[in-house]
Amino acid sequence: MDFSRITNRIGGAQTEARWLRWFVFCLLGVNIMLAIGVFQTRTVVTIQPPGLDKEAQIAKNDANAAYKKAWGLFVANLLGNVKPGNADFVISTLTPLLAPDLYRSVVDSIQNQAVQIDRERVAASFTAQEILYNPQTNRVYVTGRQTSTGPGSDPVTRERTYELVLSIEDYKPMITSLDVYADSPRLEE
Repeated sequence: MDFSRITNRIGGAQTEARWLRWFVFCLLGVNIMLAIGVFQTRTVVTIQPPGLDKEAQIAKNDANAAYKKAWGLFVANLLGNVKPGNADFVISTLTPLLAPDLYRSVVDSIQNQAVQIDRERVAASFTAQEILYNPQTNRVYVTGRQTSTGPGSDPVTRERTYELVLSIEDYKPMITSLDVYADSPRLEE
């Protein structure tokens, strides 16, 4: 028996086992770092809603400008075209989007607007012309033309702006501020 070859083989196997042990520890460290990175990565959903020329992206607590602009247009079109026959529909559509502190004032305003339109027999419609988004204030501005016509009168058209703050909570849009005024957007720096 050749003991020198056996001891060389045993020594080589021990050296190789030491290197493999270090290699396994390094792989374990890399796997732990990858697992931490995967768990800290937020999920981003990319959608292409109708009427939008850009992809809208939404994360758990944030969204890009295209997504917020699309929701701003949707809300402005609903609020700008309230009629006595669709007031309940507008209220039921908007209430899941309203922050709790806005709920009562917006619902009362929509109901009052519907009663006033019905009493005065006025037909009102809103056509959006421009949508702006200010990322510093997180405000969406939807500006357009509000046209009102009554029985035996000429149509009256005036500029109207819907200004809202849209936050995202668990992928759900939430309107936290809403203002409507007859003027061009009051852009804040």
